[in-house]
Amino acid sequence: MDVSPGQWGLYSWFEEHGVELVHPNDRDSLRELIPHCKVFQVVSNDGAYLTLRQGDKRYRVSPDLFTLIAAPLRSFGQSVRVRKGGEVIRATVRDIMWHYKRAEPMYFLLANGKKLKKQYWGADFLDESE
Repeated sequence: MDVSPGQWGLYSWFEEHGVELVHPNDRDSLRELIPHCKVFQVVSNDGAYLTLRQGDKRYRVSPDLFTLIAAPLRSFGQSVRVRKGGEVIRATVRDIMWHYKRAEPMYFLLANGKKLKKQYWGADFLDESE
């Protein structure tokens, strides 16, 4: 599969798939992340390994398990506006996960230094004019 930097996808790796699929220096951190349902952005592809970004972390993995998806509407660290309670707030995208049943990304946000409990969808983001 030809995977280019900037593309987005899923890497549902479990140790049972084989530890050789993950660069030895990145195995512990990927195990800790539990990548199933996490959305990743491709940073680079050197042929042997894809370097994937999830938030501010990087992981080198074999391209064998990588599945391409359409780019999400928002990226890690991006500022967004959403409704919370009866007000409009500004928040930052802290995590993006894939909802298999809906076949779309769901977003988890950070506002005023606190993780918001609710999951948000692309349709929840407000334009700057709203």
